[in-house]
Amino acid sequence: MIIFNIIGSVMLFVSLLIGAVIAVSLHRFNYNSPLFLVATGFFMIVLDFCYRTTRGEGSFFNHRRGGQFFFMPVWLIGAGLFVFNFFLMFVAEIGVSARPSNPHAKTSISQKSSIPTFAYSPDPSYRSLKLGMISGVGSNRIATINGQPFAEGESHALTIDSTKRVVQCTEIRTQSVVLTFSGDSQPRELKIGEPLVLNGR
Repeated sequence: MIIFNIIGSVMLFVSLLIGAVIAVSLHRFNYNSPLFLVATGFFMIVLDFCYRTTRGEGSFFNHRRGGQFFFMPVWLIGAGLFVFNFFLMFVAEIGVSARPSNPHAKTSISQKSSIPTFAYSPDPSYRSLKLGMISGVGSNRIATINGQPFAEGESHALTIDSTKRVVQCTEIRTQSVVLTFSGDSQPRELKIGEPLVLNGR
């Protein structure tokens, strides 16, 4: 049983390649990145539509008139990818913009704003840095460090062993984050399940 054709395979490969180039150029490439899959789905639609219209045979639903996988037109599969992952991107953006600030943080210093925000609550002291969880997708990931949510590029002042340190999250990976600290030029990696002990200053 033939579940795909060469035309469909070529369309899929070209769409994946273009989607990867777009995602890499925007520094948001990941095999399951919504942006990558949205771009892939979009070009699957475009390529299959263009092929079907130039063939002059008319049908956009007949799998034999263009690219197909499992007897489904390539453009229809691309539309599913596009719509589903566009929805994921939309939900992720809402989640980042609506995420609550940590009620225990006294001072938050964001790279996107020169004005610190203040919340007058007791500031808990930790003996080490602990990465609690990583949520979100792609560049919209949020890492929770010592109970404080960090976006990529964001800085916060944390109390570590009774010493206030400004911590910047420079990169959020799948199971770890890369941090830089006030007074230190060397970045350090913090992994889930592996607390990071800092020397007091």
